[in-house]
Amino acid sequence: MRPYPKSAISYFFYYIKHYKVLFVILPSIFVASFFEKLAPYFFSKMIDVFTVSLNEKQMALTKIWPYFLSFVISLLLFNVIRQMGMFIILKISADLTIKTKEDAFVYMNGHSVQYLSGQQSGKIGGKVNELSNETKNMFHTLMWGFYYPFVIMTITFGMLFFTNWLFGVLFLFWLVVFGLILYFSSSFLKKYSSFATEKRSITSGRIVDTLANVLLVKSFASLPFERKELKKLLFEEKQALTKMFFKTELSRFCQFIVVALFQISMLALAIYLWYQGIIQTGAIVFVLMLISSIMGVFQHFVFALLDWNHAIGSVENCLQYLSFEHGIVDKKNASVLKVKNGEIIFKDMLFHYPNRKSLFNKFDLTIRAGEKVGLVGISGSGKSTLISLLQRFYEPQKGQILIDNQDISNVTQDSLRKSIAVIPQDTSLFHRSIYENIAYGNPKASEKKVIQASKMAHVDDFVQDLPMGYESMVGERGLKVSGGQRQRIAVARAILKNAPILILDEATSALDSESEMFIQKGMKDLMNGKTVIAIAHRLSTLKEMDRIIVMSKGKIIEQGKPKELLEKNGAYAHLWKIQTKGWK
Repeated sequence: MRPYPKSAISYFFYYIKHYKVLFVILPSIFVASFFEKLAPYFFSKMIDVFTVSLNEKQMALTKIWPYFLSFVISLLLFNVIRQMGMFIILKISADLTIKTKEDAFVYMNGHSVQYLSGQQSGKIGGKVNELSNETKNMFHTLMWGFYYPFVIMTITFGMLFFTNWLFGVLFLFWLVVFGLILYFSSSFLKKYSSFATEKRSITSGRIVDTLANVLLVKSFASLPFERKELKKLLFEEKQALTKMFFKTELSRFCQFIVVALFQISMLALAIYLWYQGIIQTGAIVFVLMLISSIMGVFQHFVFALLDWNHAIGSVENCLQYLSFEHGIVDKKNASVLKVKNGEIIFKDMLFHYPNRKSLFNKFDLTIRAGEKVGLVGISGSGKSTLISLLQRFYEPQKGQILIDNQDISNVTQDSLRKSIAVIPQDTSLFHRSIYENIAYGNPKASEKKVIQASKMAHVDDFVQDLPMGYESMVGERGLKVSGGQRQRIAVARAILKNAPILILDEATSALDSESEMFIQKGMKDLMNGKTVIAIAHRLSTLKEMDRIIVMSKGKIIEQGKPKELLEKNGAYAHLWKIQTKGWK
């Protein structure tokens, strides 16, 4: 998907240009508006007939009949055509809302883990919704706030000029004055609107962040602190909103003054021309009706401009978060990864995080097809980074990562990650049912296979005690189930995925000894025929591994079979002694 433009106008018209039906809707609105303004014209003609034929009522009725019929037809045509256009516009509006939301969702999920880990998920989610809603508001404002008033003003000008050219000239004069005020006021209103939107976004992000960590807030009894910090942000938001509202009302006041002067001057001209005998009574009524209707259009246009500036400010603020280019993208002709054996090679790899020293430098490691490898080492040694690079959440600055001799930088990210099943230490669950969370590993799997995977991971043991069974909701981030239960669900999900490469990142760390024993049996079957990389601090969980790799500061300092490493009495043996005997 192409990067988002940073301009709200460019973004808006990128979507609008795809709706070719607008080429039918726009003329239909013009036609409907023309019939709308014809009705007052025919009404004014009826007034003239009444005025001239006061003493000849029968003759007046004969002359009035065509005008009356034309008046009725004009109103009917206006309402029918306008309503048909409304149906189509509402359909476009709904489609635009869904399309922009879906695209923003997909684009945000295309960002790298590195980028997303530095953002607040609640804030980003709010931006996606806000972008969609404000884009819809821009469309409605464009159609009914700008185009419709433009059409009405154009038709009104033509009819006023037709009535008397002086009305047309005066109308144009005030229209220019009104336009100049709008032009100069819109630029600074946009700036204040964008600033207020940013402050509101920061406040919303803080609220979401606090609610998402409600257990932490309660355990530290820190609600007073959170409330104090929120008050500071709310005060800043209040100041920004107050300033925006003040500038908005000042602009609106100036615009209303111009509209009032326009109304007064048009009425004065009508009275003067009537007094001079240049126009008839019906013409005065017609002009008054046009002025009355145009007043509403002017006021609607003022509010529309404010809405437009607010929407543009909001959209551009959202685009600041959404317009960043994706850090990791598939190459143009990326192939689909095909894993037959599962051999993994890290070759001459150089990698460092932004603004940090190199973690890996000329790093080489080969994991044979079907080999089960355990990674050990103190925190910061590079174990988790290594498996993140394998999943292409990050990219090395130099070197290659190969799976069955296929460079993972040349294959699609989806095909790569579908070939790897991960059982993480920090289990992520959706706020969905237990069944849905397990089935996420393979959405096409049958219910029988889902239950089978659940039994292998001993999820079925605790699910049977729940009132709603597998339909029980796990809560936001899985807070309704225990840590051990969350990890069992993650194990079941990986079993169901049945990928050729399996990564275990402290997969049983949150389990009690009995649960771990049962799951280890299930995982033994799961690991058969797969290439396995297991990270563990608890070295006893790695006894089934073919090879142990001991890492320190991005380097391999020791490797071999568990028994061989113990006999070698090196770094691995030292870690083993610490865990089995404690500090001496």
